This record gives sequence, C-alpha cells and structure tokens, in this order.
Amino acid sequence: MEYDNQLFAESKSRSMSHYTDDPSEVNSLFDEVVYGKAGAVLRMFMHAFTENSFRKGLKYYLTDNAYDSVTEEDLFDGLKLAVKEDGTLDENLSVHEIFSSWSNQAGLPLLTVNRNYSDNTIQITQESCVDKSSKHASWWIPYNFDTANNIEQNKTTPDGWLAKGVQSMVIRPTEQKSWSTNDWVIFNRQQTGYYRVLYDERNYQMILDDYKSGRIEKIHSLNRAQLMDDLGYFARSGRLPYSLFFEFFKQIAHGTDKATITGSNGKITDLLNFEKS
Repeated sequence: MEYDNQLFAESKSRSMSHYTDDPSEVNSLFDEVVYGKAGAVLRMFMHAFTENSFRKGLKYYLTDNAYDSVTEEDLFDGLKLAVKEDGTLDENLSVHEIFSSWSNQAGLPLLTVNRNYSDNTIQITQESCVDKSSKHASWWIPYNFDTANNIEQNKTTPDGWLAKGVQSMVIRPTEQKSWSTNDWVIFNRQQTGYYRVLYDERNYQMILDDYKSGRIEKIHSLNRAQLMDDLGYFARSGRLPYSLFFEFFKQIAHGTDKATITGSNGKITDLLNFEKS
C-alpha cells in the first residue's frame, strides 16, 4: 500500500462515518479522501483480525443483512461473531470500540517510538498526525515490530494494542521477544497499519548503518517504502532534518526496489515543491 498524499496533507481528514437526513448532502460527504481512508482501515483490520476471520465476518454481515439497510454496527456485529468463533481477538477487547475509534474520528495517528537505551525499553506514544490542535486524539492502534535480529516479516497480526485513551505505553523485552540496544526496531510490518511512525535519532542511524552495510534486504520492501515516505513527510513538517531523508535516499537510489524508489522520487518532488511555495 502506498500512502495517499492528499489524505495526509489535509489538516483535518474527515471521519469515515457521517449522519445526514438530507439526501442532497450524501454525494458531498463521500469522496476520494473518505473512501481512501476506509479502504486503508479495512485492510489494517483484515491483517489485525486475520484474513480468514475478516472474510468470515464480512460473510456474516452480508448474509444477515441481505436486502436490508445497514449501519456500521451491523458490520461490527459480523466481525465480532467471527473473531469470537476463531479466537483471533482477545476476549477483553471489543470490535465495536476498536473499529469505531477509526470510523468516527477524523484524522489518523502518528506513532512515536522512543527507545530508552539505558534500560532497553521502548516507549510508544500516539497523537494526531495531521491535526496538532487535537492533543488528546487517540485510537485503538494495532502494533507489531521487528528487530534487527528477530524478523518476522510475514506476521502481520498485532503484537499488542495501544488503547484509545492511552497516550503512551512502555514495551519491555520478554522471553518470546527480546532485543539489544544495538538492534534497530521497525514498527508496522508491511505497512499494514494506517499510521505514520517516527523513531528516535539513534534508531534511525542503526537502520541507516544496515543499509550502508548491504543488509537492506533484511527489511521488507513495504517497510523500506514506508520509511522513505515517513522520512519525507517528517522533513517537510519540520520533525526531522532534510539531511536524514537524503542519507537514506542515497542508499536506496541504486537499488532495484521499484516501490521504494518510486515513492522516494515522489517525496523528493513534494519536498522541492514545498520549498518553492
């Protein structure tokens, strides 16, 4: 998936769900932004709930509501039944609460990853990516991550959830998943989650060192594309220096990964246009 620049560029992208009792307003409420966001969010939850459970939930939704009018709650009911049957969502979590935090809220999250290199913990923090005035905006965010020496590229189900109403949490090494202070971490496997990720400077440098050492293939191509897209966005918004984006670009410029190179070239065009404006 390639991020939709129009969607990210808006200071406030609209929520997916709207109420109106005026038929003349319907067409104006649903446009490329809303449908683009909806598709990305549905894809995210297909991975979070597993594809089999997601398809089963859609089947329940379509079968139970054939020839009838529906609301988003009907979709949530179908998905709830499927994940309960399959055991693909912790029973303490609610499909309705998780999904509605995305469907009824404008914007999308920025996940900031700050590592404590003294005690080897990772703090993740959520905020609105596009609306700085929404200081307390929050979502149910499914997160997963790889480390330099513990890579599971094809596992796109969540390692955990950052809950709505919880701005930050600390992740500690476990017997099942550990890392050293010399290992980079990369969140959001295969860019399945609909959010941007901002890392601390040392973590970026460790990723860059692997690029320079020819170990770029360790990182999934979709995550390499996401890194470049996010770096360009953060440079343009003043969160990161332009030099960091171009350091990464130099390492991938001679590669054969079309998605990463195409996305990076597009981001350079965006940066140049931004500087001229």
